[in-house]
Amino acid sequence: MINAFVRKFRQVASDPVLRRWLTGRALGQIAGEPSFEAHKPPYLSDFKTSDGSIESHLRARVATPPEGPPKNPMELPLPGATVVVTPEGFHELFNTKFEDTETLLGLHRFAWLPLLGNHVNPGWVEILWTAWCEQHRTPDESWAWHPYTTAERAINILDFARRYGLPGEAKTTLATLTNHGTAILEKLEYFGDHHTSNHLANNGRGLYRLGIDLGIKKFAQLGAEILLQEARRIFWRSGILREGSSHYHLLLTRNYADAWLAARRNGGAE
Repeated sequence: MINAFVRKFRQVASDPVLRRWLTGRALGQIAGEPSFEAHKPPYLSDFKTSDGSIESHLRARVATPPEGPPKNPMELPLPGATVVVTPEGFHELFNTKFEDTETLLGLHRFAWLPLLGNHVNPGWVEILWTAWCEQHRTPDESWAWHPYTTAERAINILDFARRYGLPGEAKTTLATLTNHGTAILEKLEYFGDHHTSNHLANNGRGLYRLGIDLGIKKFAQLGAEILLQEARRIFWRSGILREGSSHYHLLLTRNYADAWLAARRNGGAE
């Protein structure tokens, strides 16, 4: 405690800019951060986020149930690790502990689906999605239901459904995906202009994809508004990402292109 105080005192003593700022804040000459309500972007104030129908109208076909469980193991490419799943041990997959949280997030995002591409085994997706639903269907405060992870998982399942049909029992899967949209909406990653990252745009993308792909008008409208408003905030007028990161510029460009293509496929005005 004393060492921390001494360190901070020395920092203030050696930094005239910091001293002027602290003095200005203490005297009320320098304004602090604008007040905000977490999870509630001000541009959504005209939308009644708690109202409106969230009934899903199935637009994706239902997958044909596989003929029995897979007989061979499958490798899941995850961030920082490759996990081998066996027909006998897949039930414990989503209880696995990882040293790197990113590996855990990749698992719950079903991030291995786009990486497998044409080599994905629909039978494995069927049983892994069913196992995930059995263990994690109800939204909670765990990493499995972090808003960014929730959006990524929903999109990966929707992309899979376009090619192979919705995995699992149709009614259960639709209800679970609808819960994804509600969970994102309740925990939007908005923390004021000073602390809101590009995650909020991806929250919007998840909502929009769920809305436009499943016919849930409320999600589509809110997701589109977030995407449009956040584009103005996170990109310069030149089109370059304000963060100045090539990696995130590529990622965010991919995300917006994905939403645009979904709008074209489904006749969305956006």
